[in-house]
Amino acid sequence: MTNPVRKVVTMLQAMQTKVIAEGTKEKELHDKFVCYCNTYSNVQLRKECAVARAKIEELTSAIEASTGELSQLHEDLKTHASEETAAKTAMSEAHALREKEASTFSAADADSSKNIAAIKKAIAAIKKGIGMKFLQTNEAQDLQRLLITRQDVSDDDKKDIIAFLSGKESAPSEVIVGVLENLLTTMSKNAVDAAAAEKAAVSEYEQLMGAKMKELKAVQAALEKKTAREGELSVKLVDMKNDLSDTKHALETSEKLLTDLDRTCDAKEAEYEYNKKLRSEELAAIADTINILNDDEALELFKKTLPGESGSFLQVKANAAMMRARALETIEKARKKPKSSH
Repeated sequence: MTNPVRKVVTMLQAMQTKVIAEGTKEKELHDKFVCYCNTYSNVQLRKECAVARAKIEELTSAIEASTGELSQLHEDLKTHASEETAAKTAMSEAHALREKEASTFSAADADSSKNIAAIKKAIAAIKKGIGMKFLQTNEAQDLQRLLITRQDVSDDDKKDIIAFLSGKESAPSEVIVGVLENLLTTMSKNAVDAAAAEKAAVSEYEQLMGAKMKELKAVQAALEKKTAREGELSVKLVDMKNDLSDTKHALETSEKLLTDLDRTCDAKEAEYEYNKKLRSEELAAIADTINILNDDEALELFKKTLPGESGSFLQVKANAAMMRARALETIEKARKKPKSSH
């Protein structure tokens, strides 16, 4: 018949093999998890957190700098707008003044030309002895009105010329011609001076308008450039703020995950060490039980229960069952042994 002790030993050896296989499998899984913890939690995830922190610092500094630049751009644009308005106003006022001065000069020059022509005609008429014919012309009347307003002709000379122009007795014609020639010289010189002054005023106006136009173009170019920069910077600032918010959220998520992973990895490591200790105790108990069953005392007990002796079959079964129960009890105690503190 089959040795009942051998059956128990075989069962324990199978159990021993199974426990060893479970330990091997658990170690493979544990090694993979440890690799995951070391690679992802301790390296990759921490690196991602470090990169996020550096990015947050960089974005914060960039946002502060961009905010300052944007504020300065707003002030610059206000200043340039005022400068543009001032330049346009100055050009408009200069243009209006130039038009007024040109109109005044044109009217004065036309009047001066007419008076000079009248004086020349009077002088020529008097010298030719046809003074009475000249007195009937419009030029004679214009000349008479001119003399009344002139401050550079003496009252006596005015009386003589006006008397002549009125057809009354007057000073000799030579005296009249002399007065008129002096007046002609003065008026011609004044006309030349007025024309020179007008030319200088035109030149000054053109220089002023050129300078103001150059200033206006520079201001408008600055306005255009800084307005474009303001728009770009405003969009960039919004993007950076959104990026900062997203990065902070990602860092918060990664840090929480890192904390959870560290806790999980530590817990798994403690669990593995406990299971390994428990399995070691279990294997030791199984090995001890196998040794007990294989020693001389067990063999002697087996011999005493061989068939042929009274009740041998029942006794063999009873003894085999008892040894199996004791073995299982020993193993169960090993399984339930309290976890040692770490």
